Amino acid sequence: MILSDQKFFGRKQELKKLVVNILLGKHTLIIGKRGIGKTTLIEHAISIIKGSTHRIDISPTTLSEEFKDIRLAHKLKSAWKGEIKLIKVNLNKTKSTIFNEIIEFLYAENDLVTDELIRINSDGTISIQVKNAPIIIKSITGKNYIFLFDDLDLATGQMIEFIIDLMPHATIIATTSELKHEKRFKHLYSFFEKIELKEFDRETTKQIAMYLIETYLKDLDPKRKEFLRNEVLRISKGNPAILKSALEQARAQKHLKDEDIKTLRKLEDSEWINLGPFFALLLGSVTVIKILQIGLENRETYILLSIFSFLAYLTIRIFRYFFLFRPQRKK
Repeated sequence: MILSDQKFFGRKQELKKLVVNILLGKHTLIIGKRGIGKTTLIEHAISIIKGSTHRIDISPTTLSEEFKDIRLAHKLKSAWKGEIKLIKVNLNKTKSTIFNEIIEFLYAENDLVTDELIRINSDGTISIQVKNAPIIIKSITGKNYIFLFDDLDLATGQMIEFIIDLMPHATIIATTSELKHEKRFKHLYSFFEKIELKEFDRETTKQIAMYLIETYLKDLDPKRKEFLRNEVLRISKGNPAILKSALEQARAQKHLKDEDIKTLRKLEDSEWINLGPFFALLLGSVTVIKILQIGLENRETYILLSIFSFLAYLTIRIFRYFFLFRPQRKK
């Protein structure tokens, strides 16, 4: 599936920086629009640290030579031995649920230091009598834990306090679509080193598009591949999520012909006429003429005015998609 593709493009410097930050225990905030690749970047960094992928040359020797820090080499070797553990936190859940899931993870890893507060039920589930931050912090202290907080902007005031309390004892990696200006968030952001992800440039986008086309749509003739690539470049604007989604749809909708797309493109590029004001003027004119015909002092005037006003509103609201066109700006 295109959507599960693991090929990595265009973020090598950001990826290398994130890996180094994690190994050195630097809290890092990944900033970028939705679909820009924040979570994908973190997943690749974690897979490198776990030793499950080598997409880029980030061996211990390379790290120590390029960054002049021998600590990186030792830390990466220890990471490859499985000494670093990752906890993903879903901030969409309640604080109680989040704490419960973290404690269950720590218990499964034999890192929970307060076993007297844990009860194993007959059905194998775990009951936790106390759910609070001090238990979690006490359990992870001195151990190599990484906490991943996706969509940091969803954090409540209590979760922000919890994250700040975690920072001296674990490495925090977080993502956000945009930086908030609230005081509590500004305070939280000050603890992070920031990596901003922007849209891919045209050349990188072209490379991604051609890789996906050659991998998943390789049976197409060269002309259609070129046409499809240009269409994808046009609509994605450097956003990898949109790019992959567009190619996935192209792969699924094989019945759509190139001529149909070209016809739609010509219509899209042409100038549209906004007929809304015309219909409003027409209805208004008919109303005024009718009022003048029956006289201003006649009670029927106000009844007709109300009817025409209602019909005008109803027509524009319900039937606007049939005959009202939105104007486009000139390219």
